[in-house]
Amino acid sequence: MIRFPDDLWFDEDAVINRVKNLWIQLLTCRSAWDLDPMKPYMSEALYQKEAEAVHADENVLRMTLAVRPAVLDSILEKGLSEPGKDKLVCRLFTRYTPRLVQKDTEKVISEGRETFFHEEWILARPEGVKTPKPGAAFSVNCPNCGAPFSLYKSAKCPMCRSLIPVPDFIWTVEEITRQEE
Repeated sequence: MIRFPDDLWFDEDAVINRVKNLWIQLLTCRSAWDLDPMKPYMSEALYQKEAEAVHADENVLRMTLAVRPAVLDSILEKGLSEPGKDKLVCRLFTRYTPRLVQKDTEKVISEGRETFFHEEWILARPEGVKTPKPGAAFSVNCPNCGAPFSLYKSAKCPMCRSLIPVPDFIWTVEEITRQEE
């Protein structure tokens, strides 16, 4: 079991469940050619890498859909912390069937076989940051324009459309590596 001595509300299962949900959300965003909903959860370098992959498909008007996606197993490990950062490694065993689709016609170009992957998600947070108490009330205002809003509806400000960092998940995905089994 992973422990952070001064972080009373750290919950290993909650982090694993959030990463599983982010995995599904990332597949959905890739299929829609819109990574903006993922930006609050990713480092800038990872976001740029993912965006380049999405734009490469967009340039040839095709998209790869992940059909029947599932996380089959997961484990969380404490990573090697860097000065100023706490790190976690979340290992996922996943599967989906890739389907290549022509974007403008939605015609199926090809469908692959069910494929299994080992994925490693590196998560980081600033050293000393603590997990918020579950259910604790907090107000969220856009750091750009100051408008109040609910994160349960969107991670974008309804007034200025700025992407907002998500305070209920204090970990940032810094790197994702995938190895096909």
